[in-house]
Amino acid sequence: MNDRDQRRYDRATRVQTFGRDNAADFAAGSKALTLFTSLDGLVVKTDAAKADQSPNRVSKETLLDGTMLDLKNIARTARDIEKTENGFAAPYRIPDNAAESAITTHADSVLGKLEDKPADSAAVKPRRPRCAPSSSPTNCPPIL
Repeated sequence: MNDRDQRRYDRATRVQTFGRDNAADFAAGSKALTLFTSLDGLVVKTDAAKADQSPNRVSKETLLDGTMLDLKNIARTARDIEKTENGFAAPYRIPDNAAESAITTHADSVLGKLEDKPADSAAVKPRRPRCAPSSSPTNCPPIL
């Protein structure tokens, strides 16, 4: 199910809930009660169809492409900072080898630089972008 279909399904279940909760407010045999009843069958059929669908998985290549894009953005930001702080961009340079192991090793290195260290002063800690401990580079806030 794509996002649009999911929103439609959510809307249908909200209408279904409204129909059940307010059934006493509608006259017996009214068109509204008939439509609420038919909606019950449609929701059941949709649930059965959803169960038959395979989950939407993301390929490893897509994840690596996203990680590489994030690393390029970080490297670009580091190059801009290097204009005022000499040597700043060196640890953020993109590896020449675009293999999976090189990308993941570089991503781990960059994330290691962003983590709080025990020796960091209180003045240094707030300057770092906040990332969840288990987040990937794609979930970190933008540096620029």
